[in-house]
Amino acid sequence: MKIRNGFISNSSSSSFVICKKILTDDQLIELDKWLVDVEAEFPGFKNVYIDHGTYLYVNFYNYSWLWFEFVEKNNIPEEDILYFDPDEF
Repeated sequence: MKIRNGFISNSSSSSFVICKKILTDDQLIELDKWLVDVEAEFPGFKNVYIDHGTYLYVNFYNYSWLWFEFVEKNNIPEEDILYFDPDEF
């Protein structure tokens, strides 16, 4: 498995892991709302959003650009997010 710091542009599937400790309560609430909104706006949108207590795992198929919009809008430091390509492991 390859882990990268930065956007993966050549994959149809991208995954992101973020430690919950770096997110504020407001950011966590916005994340929950955002996932519902994205699924409503893009029928067939497939994602996996798993809360492991300490960290969050989000996997996107073809819509990873939406994640970057969310991160920017909610002032989440990109250096605190691990990006990896699940197709490579």
